[in-house]
Amino acid sequence: MGLNGAKPMKTEAGFVWQGDKNLSTYEQEFEQHLLTYSRQEFEKKATLWDSTRNCPEYLREVDLALTKEEENADLWLQPETKAKILKRIENELITKKADLVVDKDTGCDYMF
Repeated sequence: MGLNGAKPMKTEAGFVWQGDKNLSTYEQEFEQHLLTYSRQEFEKKATLWDSTRNCPEYLREVDLALTKEEENADLWLQPETKAKILKRIENELITKKADLVVDKDTGCDYMF
């Protein structure tokens, strides 16, 4: 990550860097690896959760994971990366597993 034409500027809060954002190094050296790793990790988690949890439990795990990853993205990642990583995680946890999750036991059969 870097800034083109970066110049330090003094503010009331201290010094800040100003310049045009240049994310090419960030995207090549960090973001692509992070997105690939995240996809692989959440693919593994989705498979594990699918095999060990019923529908409500699976959905609870997905909700917790998405909430945590969104908070982490807000704290640690460039705003441009947040949307990309959340899309990959949603794809692994929801889109790819939707049919399997819908067919899982919900507990409703026992109620009616």
